Amino acid sequence: MKNSDRQWETRGIRSTREDCNAVADFVVEGRIHQGIVKNKSESGIFMETMEAFSVGQEVTLTFVFPGQRKPIKRKGKITRTTPDGFAVEFVYG
Repeated sequence: MKNSDRQWETRGIRSTREDCNAVADFVVEGRIHQGIVKNKSESGIFMETMEAFSVGQEVTLTFVFPGQRKPIKRKGKITRTTPDGFAVEFVYG
């Protein structure tokens, strides 16, 4: 199975992750940061960053995927952290 075809299961929802490499600006607790979106799905992303964050923190992300012109803006919550970055589950509504 290729990395771009990986299946992830979060809270009982199965989601296909697609590898990507997009620079993103994001805001956590009123401070602006920058990282790289390493993979994406309909339900969230994994952000590579050198800074440490905590599970449960709210984040607002702005990014443009290669081949697109219009920036995407999403809100979410950090659901998992690693030494390389964090996972965000998008919050709608």
